[in-house]
This record gives sequence, C-alpha cells and structure tokens, in this order.
Amino acid sequence: MWGDLIIMKNKLIILLSFLVIVAILTSCIENQLDVEYSLTFSEVVNQLDTPEKLLEYMKDNFTEAWHEGHISYSPEVFFNIKEGGCKELATFGSYVLDQHGYEVKIMCVKLSGELIGQHSLTLFRDKDDKLKYITNNMCNIEIIEVESVEEILACETERLGCEITKYGFVPAGSTYVWVDGL
Repeated sequence: MWGDLIIMKNKLIILLSFLVIVAILTSCIENQLDVEYSLTFSEVVNQLDTPEKLLEYMKDNFTEAWHEGHISYSPEVFFNIKEGGCKELATFGSYVLDQHGYEVKIMCVKLSGELIGQHSLTLFRDKDDKLKYITNNMCNIEIIEVESVEEILACETERLGCEITKYGFVPAGSTYVWVDGL
C-alpha cells in the first residue's frame, strides 16, 4: 500500500512537472511570435524610407474601414489588421516618415456640409524642404506639394467639396487624432 502511494506521488510529480514545462514552452512560443511580428513591422517601416514608397505601400496594403471616434489604431496594430480610415493612415504615415527623419505632423480639419466631421492629413517637409501632404483618403491617396497650410485648406476644400471650418495639428504617430476645441 505504501509502495502504491509513493508510485502515485511520483507520477503526480512527473505530471505536474510536465505541465509546468508545457506552460513555460507555450509562453516562450507566444513571446517568440510577438518578437517575429515586431521585427516584420520594423523591417517594413525601415524599407519605407521615402514618401513615395510609403504612399505605394499604403495603396497596396490597406483598405478602408471607418470606425467611430478620434482614437486611431497604433501604427503596429494598423499594420497588422490592414484596414482603417484617414486617422489610421495619418497615424501610420506620420510615424513612418518620422522614423526616417522627416519633419512631420498630423493635420486635423473640421468639415461642414455633406461631409460634416473631421478629416486627417499627413503634413511633412520632404528632403528637398518642400511642404507636402498625403491626402489620406483610401479612394485616392496621393502626395500633393503646396506652398502653405492655407493652400492645403484650399486644395482639400475643393477636393472634398465641403467647407473646412477649423484646423489644428497633433504630433507624428499620435493615436489621439483630434484637436480639442475643433
């Protein structure tokens, strides 16, 4: 009888040890997947070293899926799910350009008329010091060179066919894509 209890105890210890090892290995595998995912994101960001490469990547890899609110997905989450709206494009695009040393920020504009709401643009200075912006509209993502913020407002008013009543800026990569008071 004592011998059977000792054998049962040893089997229980072996079983529990096995479960602990499985739990540790599973944890390591999950961490490894996160590292691999992050490396992939980082590698893509490193490859998108010009606004033109960024533009083509966004055109080829993202689809439109609007969601409520002023909080965009982080650049890495957007990279993973591959769908969003102007605020995700602005957050992702500004983050990527910022990583490559561009002077960049997100421009938020308040719209009235048929498109009442808010729109987000990626505003940057190119390496040639020219002011440019990315429209961040899934139907027509493009880079437009301008002389001033006022010209952006005029271009977007014409392009969108509505009035821009206010505008403001948030830092590159921001997920809070709203300017308080707009």
